[in-house]
Amino acid sequence: MRAPKIELYLDAEGSALERVEAYEDVALRSERRSSFGARLTYFAAEGRYLMHGTPVRVYEQLPDECRETIGRTLTFFRSTDSISVDGNEESRTRTTTGSKCPVSPVG
Repeated sequence: MRAPKIELYLDAEGSALERVEAYEDVALRSERRSSFGARLTYFAAEGRYLMHGTPVRVYEQLPDECRETIGRTLTFFRSTDSISVDGNEESRTRTTTGSKCPVSPVG
């Protein structure tokens, strides 16, 4: 995770991570995916990432192509390695493919 501002919130006892908030130009990378948006919240108990942006961009490197998905909200579950991208009834999500994923988002 990369962002200009990242806040960590601990549980009431102060011994375990409860959630993470990241703001402004957030990048979240895993082995196969790169996601870019304006704000990210990670909920530790659920292993759930929630990213917002205008737009959120997700790049997924597949064996023969790069898949780019654009929307307004991204939900990623760590345990199942699954993502969901939503347009929030304001815009449609869009998925395109290409040969190789970019290192950083394209404006």
